[in-house]
Amino acid sequence: MTFLKENKQAFLLIALGAFVGSSLSTVVDAAFSKVAGAFQKEEQFELLATTREAYTQQEVLPVAVLPEEKVLGVSSPVAYQGVATKSKEEVPGVFVDSSQPKVRKEILAESKSTKRVKSEDTECEFTTDFLPDQSTVIFNEVNWAGDKDSSNNEWIELKNISDKEKDISGWAIIDKAEQIKITITDGVLLPEAALYLVKRGERVLTKIEAPLYTGALANTDEGLRLFDESCRLQDEVLAAPNWPAGNSAKRLTAQRAPDLSWYSSHQTGGSPAKNNPIEIVVKKTNNSQDKENQQAEQSEEDAKLGIFEDEEAVVIETEEPEEKPEMQQEAKRLIIQSVQITGGQGLTTNDLIVIKNDSDEEVNLNGYRLVKRTKTGSTDSSIKSFTEDVFLQPGETYMWANSNYTDVQADTRTSASISNDNGVAIRFGDQDTGQITDSVAWGSAENIFAETAPYPENPGANKRLERLQDTDNNANDFSIK
Repeated sequence: MTFLKENKQAFLLIALGAFVGSSLSTVVDAAFSKVAGAFQKEEQFELLATTREAYTQQEVLPVAVLPEEKVLGVSSPVAYQGVATKSKEEVPGVFVDSSQPKVRKEILAESKSTKRVKSEDTECEFTTDFLPDQSTVIFNEVNWAGDKDSSNNEWIELKNISDKEKDISGWAIIDKAEQIKITITDGVLLPEAALYLVKRGERVLTKIEAPLYTGALANTDEGLRLFDESCRLQDEVLAAPNWPAGNSAKRLTAQRAPDLSWYSSHQTGGSPAKNNPIEIVVKKTNNSQDKENQQAEQSEEDAKLGIFEDEEAVVIETEEPEEKPEMQQEAKRLIIQSVQITGGQGLTTNDLIVIKNDSDEEVNLNGYRLVKRTKTGSTDSSIKSFTEDVFLQPGETYMWANSNYTDVQADTRTSASISNDNGVAIRFGDQDTGQITDSVAWGSAENIFAETAPYPENPGANKRLERLQDTDNNANDFSIK
């Protein structure tokens, strides 16, 4: 109160100046100077940002709230124009990367005058004949595959690529089947280069606070569209039939490049609430002249990607991989056709897996391996590793069985076994890291071998999981026979 009493005269001078106008400009200037000095001395405000010109022109500046005291006979908190302060509360789901030099590091408090509410009669639909605008806010990253913990751990991230703050209140994110309909709440102001993230449930990205949504993204024949508050199409990403990037088996996300193309994330789970890394393949050389040429070429390439010296982009440099003679063939279309996990009491190792060449050309199994993971396993256990040539013709099948299961005519046997709540996969390459060509999980499995969702039951004695179709959703693609 001492602060207010001592400067009561200055406040009265300001009020008088506002009433009389520019004729008391000298008095008003003096009063502002006195109050400004007092504000800074008492540390009542974080920032004092006002000018004589703004005052006389009656410009409306950001609003600040004084401490809860009675000021000039008016119960506070009292809003005063002409004083700017940074917001005390950040909007959930909005993230500003401090590495971006042009991005403000605070999110301004919402003003009622900037609220934009979508009309109750306006409901966007996925189907549209218009092309996306793609000039302000776009899809920046889509995790449609889940993460290492669960295939259900999906999230969607937007980014403001314009050079201005963007109000995205009332905007909508809708998937192809319209089971996902996200309407962004009022008061979400997205600063330049800032990100906005929404996630599928509380178990997703538990360390990141963000708005929640319901519904699941399909692995194929899917799409997402972003509409503004008037249902104008702003951006889209379509899986027709496959997503433009990302990997279900490896749990890689689809990330946006500066040229608006898509690429798969460098690491499992992508980079939520962070700028997307840009992966550049750099050819290593020992020749100094070649290095200079390489650097010049790389600078030109950086410019094409939107990377400049005054912009701190995240770059992952990787050496161009050398071809391994034994891995020169590409992974072909091998699928898991059938799985049995028990023969009943006393015959729990009556296990088998049938794989099938679902391509239209011959496949050599040399270099592939069958692996399994337990319910929550994070590493592979080997079932069968193919180290010699075994050729499968188009449509031909190949059976593995446990060594104790002699009642079936298997093509190969090992001592490995599978059981309830497991998952199995066909990998091409190294254990744990090789490319997965197909996988299936069942029961309560939570490992990465579940495609979209595991088959909900464990097959009983002498029952098999049999493939019906292949839509990258174990729950729909198999039945028990």
